[in-house]
Amino acid sequence: EYQDNNVYVKTTSSDRCYVYFAKDTMANKCELGYADASSAVCTILKNYGKDKTLFYHDGNSIDSNSDLEAGDKSYRYSGSDYEIVDKNKYQNVEDIIKVTLNTSDWINNYKLLYKDSEEKLNLKEVITEAINDGYLKENKIKNFVCIPTTIDETCSNDNLYRIIGVFPNPKGNYEIKLIKYDYATVTQIETGYYSNGLYMDNYRGNLEPEQIATYAWQNGIDGSYPTGDLNLNKLNGTFLSKLDSNKIADHTWYSSRNANMNGAKIAYDTEVGIQKSSIGEEACTYNLDIIPCREEDLIAHNKIGLMYYHEYMYASKPNYWNIISDNLPYFILSNWFYMGHTELTITGYLENSTHNTYIIDLNRLGRTGGHSSNYFNAATAAIRPTFYLKSDVSFISGDGSYLNPYKLV
Repeated sequence: EYQDNNVYVKTTSSDRCYVYFAKDTMANKCELGYADASSAVCTILKNYGKDKTLFYHDGNSIDSNSDLEAGDKSYRYSGSDYEIVDKNKYQNVEDIIKVTLNTSDWINNYKLLYKDSEEKLNLKEVITEAINDGYLKENKIKNFVCIPTTIDETCSNDNLYRIIGVFPNPKGNYEIKLIKYDYATVTQIETGYYSNGLYMDNYRGNLEPEQIATYAWQNGIDGSYPTGDLNLNKLNGTFLSKLDSNKIADHTWYSSRNANMNGAKIAYDTEVGIQKSSIGEEACTYNLDIIPCREEDLIAHNKIGLMYYHEYMYASKPNYWNIISDNLPYFILSNWFYMGHTELTITGYLENSTHNTYIIDLNRLGRTGGHSSNYFNAATAAIRPTFYLKSDVSFISGDGSYLNPYKLV
């Protein structure tokens, strides 16, 4: 019997008894009935071990690159949204569709390698062709969640999210972290600060350009993410008001300044781990001067945030977790996180050569992306809000697929 974290073996002296010990993980607690099996957390974790797209990050796993794991005992979805039909012939999606990046104009080109085709610019068209030709299948990663306002409401683009993973909180409970499936629209967060000018050929979503506004941390005012208008008013004001805040957990969000993008583990450590920016460290920029960071520059305490850069990197298949950021554009098809536009992250990037701080450009992956301003608040891009569900919420239906997402009301 298992009681109060102790194992009691009940046997007689004539019995031959074998005792097997399992790791004290949240997935095991869900399986063995020591956690609420009806919770959304257990709904996800019951698939761990069966679903080869969900990975446990204890730094010791046998099903991934254990030395590259976050080591935070989280469960994260990783890999491609597209499944290879002939696995005997092809190992990676990149064996079917080749991605090349023209660094002169930052435009991707796509080529179907199984036939003599010309390079094309539109990602969705190339993927659709590979699916229609029988080389790929869609919807491999089943991490979709629908949050309608009523139980009878259909799931629209605005209320569709994806699960980044399941994460332990400081109290030892686990919470599901969501990211908006598509970009926040002008109707959800009001008009953005600047015109969008979005390049649509890389885009995998369903919105029209005029529906997506671009945002900055601050609206032309020198400052940080935690103190910015985007965090305080847009995300935790307008956007949050359209959700049931009782189901969303309060969290501490870090906005590090010394992020290093040379692999997922290094990015994790420098964004939220042991090497993140600390109060008093000279890593914050105001008017081109490097000054010591204040607590209000680095830490926010609220419900809604933005993605971390390491979350994007860990969403790649595990054998790509150690690829440096400059090479990741060639492996976007093995990363379910990728949507195609430049996106804001919560992390600042201090470029040592000029001592300027920039927003990390997700689409161009670690580069400044040609932003002309020297202030990190002025770089603008599309956004996908993120938040944690409270540990006691439950799904009422769904299997996590795009067509039948988990439903939370």
